[in-house]
This record gives sequence, C-alpha cells and structure tokens, in this order.
Amino acid sequence: AIRTSDLAWGNDSLKKELEERVKIEGDLRDSEKRYRCLWEDMNDAAFLADAETGRITDANRSAEMLLMRTREEIIGMHQSALHPEGKSMEYRRIFREYKDIPRGNIDDMEVVRKDGRVVPVTISSAPVTIAGRQFLIGLFRDMTERKRLEEELRRTAMTDRLTGAFNRLKFDEIMAIELNRARRYKRPLTLSIFDIDDFKRINDTFGHAVGDIVLVELTKIVK
Repeated sequence: AIRTSDLAWGNDSLKKELEERVKIEGDLRDSEKRYRCLWEDMNDAAFLADAETGRITDANRSAEMLLMRTREEIIGMHQSALHPEGKSMEYRRIFREYKDIPRGNIDDMEVVRKDGRVVPVTISSAPVTIAGRQFLIGLFRDMTERKRLEEELRRTAMTDRLTGAFNRLKFDEIMAIELNRARRYKRPLTLSIFDIDDFKRINDTFGHAVGDIVLVELTKIVK
C-alpha cells in the first residue's frame, strides 16, 4: 500500500515541478517580449533570413519603412530580392559566404524600394542559431543622406561656391592629366585665357551682388 507520506511527497514534488515549469515559461515569455521590443525599436532595418533557403522569416518596422513594403510582403521574400535585379546572383553569392563566417560583416550595398528607387545602405550581418536552426541576421542602415553629404563635400572641394566652375585645385589636377595626355600622344594642347574688361567698374557702380550675377552668367556662357 502507498503510504500517505509518499503521496504527500509526490504531490509536493509535482507541485514544485509545475511551479518551476510555469516560471520557466514566464521567463521565456518575458525574454520574447524584450527581444520583440528591442527588435521593433531598432533604428536600423532588421531582417532575419533562413541560412539554407535565403528566405526572410522576420523583419522590423524600420525594414518596412526602408523598403516601403508591409511586413507581410517582406516575409517570404528571398534575400536577393531586396537588391537591384541585375545584381541578384552577386548577392546570392555574398549571402552564401556570409552564412558560413562566424564573425560579423559590414559592407556597402544597395536595396530596391517598392517604388523602384535604389537606396544605398550599409549592411551589418552575422549568423545566429535559433531553436537549432541557422539564420543570418542583417541590419541595414540607410546611407542616402550620408552619400548626399559626401557628394556635396566632394563637389565643394573642387568647385567655386558662387559659379560652380572648377577651382584652382581641380584646374591643376585637370591640367596635369591633359599635359600628360598631350605628351603621351604627341599632340598639341591649347589653353585659352580671357579677362573680363572693366569688371571692377561693374562692382563699383552696381555693387558686388550684380558683379556676382555677371560672373555666374559668364560662367554659364563659357561652359
């Protein structure tokens, strides 16, 4: 016969096991909530793709904004479909390489929005294991504004701010190239220099603002 003490011990053991299981499940739910909050609140567009199939299994709000697509549209897409169509095979190759590299990678790439616009991005990627399955997580940062600023800096570094004509630095660079070309092919090189007659009188009579307009218009004519 089973003694009352044995039954009581068994009940206590079962109760503790159930309590422990409930606690573990609660911790898992809390962990899932924290992960989901972190995932959703990222400023970078985040994508999770199956390492074997290349299919996207999850994406955050920033990913929706970057691609101008809903999450339902994004999930199930092949990762190569995020990029310009003509480079699909290249991005498939990159994905295969990255899923086998244990460390993270950062690269400058491009994605295509739903409206067809190509957006420059920096992608940070790393392989992860979730429930025994291999995935690749990618964080995409929109570089449009940075690229615009870089181009603006590059342009202002070699042009005159008022007229947009090349400055002395760029002029010297072009002259060196053309001189070398003339020497290499043994061809003459012509350089035209002209002056603006009475330009000082324009400034003195009408003011520097009008003088600036004259310089801008003259530059347009010469171009």
